[in-house]
Amino acid sequence: MSGQTELPRYSGAATIIRYAVYVHRGIIPAEDWRETFDGGSVLVTSSPERAIAEGLPPAAHRPPIGSILGGPPPPAWSADGAVERLRARRRSGGAVCIRLERACSHVEMTLGWRDAVGLGFPIGATEAEVADLVSEETRVLTALSLSIPANQSPEFGLFDRTTLVRIPTDDRPVSVVTITPPTASAWAAGREDTVDRDRFRGVLAAETLSDLGLLHSAFDHTVSPLPGFLAAWAAIERVINGAFQANLARIERGAPGIIHPLIAKVLERRTAEDYRPSITDNFLLTCFGWGSDDLEADARTFKQVNRLRQGIYHRGDLADLHRARDEASTLLRRLLTLQMTTSTSPEES
Repeated sequence: MSGQTELPRYSGAATIIRYAVYVHRGIIPAEDWRETFDGGSVLVTSSPERAIAEGLPPAAHRPPIGSILGGPPPPAWSADGAVERLRARRRSGGAVCIRLERACSHVEMTLGWRDAVGLGFPIGATEAEVADLVSEETRVLTALSLSIPANQSPEFGLFDRTTLVRIPTDDRPVSVVTITPPTASAWAAGREDTVDRDRFRGVLAAETLSDLGLLHSAFDHTVSPLPGFLAAWAAIERVINGAFQANLARIERGAPGIIHPLIAKVLERRTAEDYRPSITDNFLLTCFGWGSDDLEADARTFKQVNRLRQGIYHRGDLADLHRARDEASTLLRRLLTLQMTTSTSPEES
């Protein structure tokens, strides 16, 4: 498969490889922090050189749409130039490099070649395979975010992302091109010495971490604030609705020990004949059952986010969407942290 577009279409086995580099000013490792897991790896480093060497493929190339449609060829990719751009972006922070790999028994792609660069346009189920790696990237970043204390949370965002496909018929990688690529994300982070590596591994492997599409939109600060808020609130509701009944049962059999006054009021309200199910009550049951160490603060945060939701839903109040999105995503992160801390803790006797 040399020269100009000898194979307009490929169907067969292939390996999809996804690279992503994020920059931030919170995790500042004295030495490289590396984890490998089934299907990939993550590296946190303060070295722009190592980040580019490991976080991007040797011939990283994401062609601009103009070159795809017959416009001028893209400028040559330079590792040295990428290092300098990363150094300028990260300032005093570091970089998170994610590499994901998936062997596929069958993919379908329309192929093209432009200036000796292979371009692959995924078809059908192959698009879903590529999108699924977006979910895995979200899982890795969420696991990292939930492994760092919430009071140390500067944002970090996308520096570069490349998806390649290697096919048996050619040694050169094919750069995957999608018309609507995923947007860059910003995630909470903190200093490297506060990362709970055991929790990171536990969250990464946890089956309870779901709704990755919602999480991606909720934590992605390049998404418009209204859909970001709606995604965060939807994820909050799903977490609460999926957990409060089990936590209520634990509370009723006395598993958490001493009952908090707020929970006592919830239990009292639930005995009334005219009791109407309340998401606020269910939220409190969820947080208390998961061992919240500050239920009053959790209650205040939830009420504030719920007020913002009511203003958006019922009054069309769109004046403070950025605040609404930020507070909702913070609350979601709090819930997920409680959930994952509980799910990775030893079971009660």
